[in-house]
Amino acid sequence: SWFSRTRHQDGPKRWRRGGGFWLIYLLSPLGAAWTHHQLAASIAGTVLLAVFAWAYLFLVPVGWYGNGTRRDAYVIWSCLLVLVIAAAAVIGVSGLTGMVFVAAAGMVLLPTRQAVGLMATLAVTSTVVPIYIGPWHVQELQWSIGVGVARASVAVFAFTGLIRANGELAAARAEVAQLATERERLRIARDLHDLLGHSLTTVTVKAALAKRLIDTDPVRAKAEI
Repeated sequence: SWFSRTRHQDGPKRWRRGGGFWLIYLLSPLGAAWTHHQLAASIAGTVLLAVFAWAYLFLVPVGWYGNGTRRDAYVIWSCLLVLVIAAAAVIGVSGLTGMVFVAAAGMVLLPTRQAVGLMATLAVTSTVVPIYIGPWHVQELQWSIGVGVARASVAVFAFTGLIRANGELAAARAEVAQLATERERLRIARDLHDLLGHSLTTVTVKAALAKRLIDTDPVRAKAEI
């Protein structure tokens, strides 16, 4: 359908435009990567964040708008999660900022029921787990990260719901238009059938009349012919 073609052509571009803007929040962990870290850790953290940003902008649209399977969607989402965990392991708790983007990707890639459960788990673990990781020296629950994950999940859930509703509406309108076209074709076909039937009936009657008159009244028979 027109909506499906437009969605698959323009969807990835819109995702990259919107996602590219929100990736400014990765500047915080990027700055942390170059603060109080050895050069190797800073470079590794920067590379991990760059790979994560690329995957978020280019792999997520493939899973959402492409023709991949559900397994492919889980693989893409898992790669994002692993990259954030790896970045946090190198940078520290600031690297968990990427969990917000993981939550957003999960809501568009995964089935709704599984996505809600995973995002709730992600929000809780992002809030609680950091205080148990000694090298991070975290003394308080990371509510900002957990709330960010929850907000991103809810926002993207509403956004994708709106997109699905618009898609269903466009499909319904296209179906109505198609049905109207088919009804008009049937009407024209009925009219043509009636007209053709009337014409053929007239030809048949006149031919029969001309046949009867051919011997008795050739002039009228010629006129009927």
